[in-house]
Amino acid sequence: MRAHVALLSRLLVAIAAAGVAASAHAQTANVALYGRINLDVEGVRGLATDGDDGWRARLSSDSSRFGLRGSEELGGGNAVIFQIESSVSADSGGGTIAGRDTFLGLRGNWGTVRLGNFLPPYDAVNAAVFGNVPTFLSSILDTESVWGNGSSRANGGFPARQPNSVRYDLPSTWTYWHGLDAGIQYSLAENDGGNGTLSVGGTWASGPWTVGAVYQANYGARDTATVTGLDDYGWTVAVAYDFLERYRIAGVYEQIKYDTPTGSLKRNFWGASATIDLGPGQLYAFYGHASNGKGSAAAGERVGGLAKGSDSGADHYEISYTYPLSKRTSVYAGYVKIDNDANASYNFATNSLNNLAVGGTPEGFLAGIRHNF
Repeated sequence: MRAHVALLSRLLVAIAAAGVAASAHAQTANVALYGRINLDVEGVRGLATDGDDGWRARLSSDSSRFGLRGSEELGGGNAVIFQIESSVSADSGGGTIAGRDTFLGLRGNWGTVRLGNFLPPYDAVNAAVFGNVPTFLSSILDTESVWGNGSSRANGGFPARQPNSVRYDLPSTWTYWHGLDAGIQYSLAENDGGNGTLSVGGTWASGPWTVGAVYQANYGARDTATVTGLDDYGWTVAVAYDFLERYRIAGVYEQIKYDTPTGSLKRNFWGASATIDLGPGQLYAFYGHASNGKGSAAAGERVGGLAKGSDSGADHYEISYTYPLSKRTSVYAGYVKIDNDANASYNFATNSLNNLAVGGTPEGFLAGIRHNF
């Protein structure tokens, strides 16, 4: 923990140094309103705890949002940057103010520092390398459903948005000239000095190749009033290759490990995807496999969709096609299935099914439309 405190101290010193170097008078400022409305009609099913395994129709909002972002030039190549992004329940009304990536930071030739609530580097491997980019990684087609064990940190998920975070990213010149886009982020658990989340990694692109690698540790994210010290560890690597200006093939490997009250619980995951420019749109296909849960934990010990023992693996299949109507509007259609073994319970990471039974198999067809503004 001392090493994490020292790391946090160095990040705060970097913030202070950047502030001193910046001019006290703003040169220019800009603010932009932006957002997305993304809705789909779905036919979904998955065995529920009451025994119901029938198809049901849903209208779902898929990571719809609106926000404000902007910057203010401070001189000397430095700028203040900010973003306030809110979720929108476009299907039923409502939303959460500042519930998505929201931050204040400083940017310069030395890099970028941000303070706030935002996704960790772990998420970037999916978005930049192997995930369902044509559909913006949202809806039941979210490829984080089994990889990463979902998107809820409290349930053992790794690509979850992290509150109370301090993050440093390499300067943009590294991306432009070296192909490296990487950062380190620490999320403070403000009521417990022994808790928090450390995530470090990023992507590297050179010619047709893109490689991603990241490591993350969630310290005490699943602690309860009676059980403490439940730490989670995960790492993942992915590689993609683009060829003939129309095709991308990619592969991903992940290993995650959990502390539980009865011992350790771990599993491996691997997957492969293909993205093809087909006509004016893009076809995406993905297959992923999670192994059985292993380790010293007692049989039946469970974290998220993962359980210890035989028949606790899962296969994830999906295919989609996205068709652009304009630069800002697209329609899409797809099919997804998470084939859980008898003791697994992986669910959709976005718009999950309620009361999914252990061994249930979530699947669904959907057709949707999204508009960016």
